[in-house]
Amino acid sequence: KRAYILDALRAIGRPPVGLTRRSKKVERHNLNLLTMNKKGYLTRLVSFLKDQYTLLILGSILSSSFLINLKNLGHKSITLYDELFHALVAKNLLKHFFKFTLYDQPFLAYNFKHWGQNHIWLHKPPLAMWQIAISYYILGVNTFALRLPSAILAIGACFFTYLIGKELFNKHVAVIASFLQAFNPFILELVHGYRFSDHIDIALLFWVEISCYLLIKAIKTNQNRYYFLSGTFSGLAYLAKSFLGFVTIGIAIVFWVLTTLDWSKDYNIGIKKIIIHIGSSLIVISPWVIYCLILYPREYLYETKMVLAHLNTNIEGWQASWDRHLFDYMSLIYPIIYVGILVSFVYII
Repeated sequence: KRAYILDALRAIGRPPVGLTRRSKKVERHNLNLLTMNKKGYLTRLVSFLKDQYTLLILGSILSSSFLINLKNLGHKSITLYDELFHALVAKNLLKHFFKFTLYDQPFLAYNFKHWGQNHIWLHKPPLAMWQIAISYYILGVNTFALRLPSAILAIGACFFTYLIGKELFNKHVAVIASFLQAFNPFILELVHGYRFSDHIDIALLFWVEISCYLLIKAIKTNQNRYYFLSGTFSGLAYLAKSFLGFVTIGIAIVFWVLTTLDWSKDYNIGIKKIIIHIGSSLIVISPWVIYCLILYPREYLYETKMVLAHLNTNIEGWQASWDRHLFDYMSLIYPIIYVGILVSFVYII
């Protein structure tokens, strides 16, 4: 009541007789409350920023990397191996979305065993080409639309690298891993089509990372839904680049073997979990495999045979020694890694 009286007296311009000392105390109290509220807001803001600073750094990394990927993304130089073939097959998909053709109208005889001269083109699974075709449909047939799906998926892969690092280690390690991947020069060249396999490898990277993240969640929580989802995305990875997409199935089997041998007691993976993982993958890839076996059995069986032949046969001159990945591909993918190895070695000594 006194507060109402004070407000009324101030409104009519009369001093609050008899209540002046009391009003001053009330005003000082209100001022103190206001100051405390302001400090409280600032404290909560600072606390929020401390808790979320890794996400702010991650957002800066991803946005910066995406802007770098977008720079000159639509350049007109199309690489012969393999961007030219992917661009043409995806363009033909706009005419028939489920029929993959290189030469859409083969007026001359062709060799179905030569992936660079074929009519029905099943040299790579469909998912990456479908992604490009959808981009063509939205943005038109141009080089920017050709590479935009890769630019988007490359950033998405960096985000899942962060999630994987956070699950396995901590958020600081996760941010560093995401940073190294986001500004990897080899991945940038893949996005821009300068390296062989270009958009196929970016799609493989993205879908495999999602599958790996979900597999980690599955192992930690022992929930069947995560095994099912991990297998589903493993199937999508297969549809991006064939059997390489099944890498997470191999990881799951390794964990199962370690569990069976009592080498790893922290996590328990039973055979049922493996079956769920593999089963969901088969559900995803089965429609495409059955479709190809019915309509294009000759091309599909031959291409599958050639994929498996890479394990023990020199296909198109790709045979190499065991250390090729370490001293050849690694220098292309991230050359600065050798500087880090050298510094670490010197530090240990």
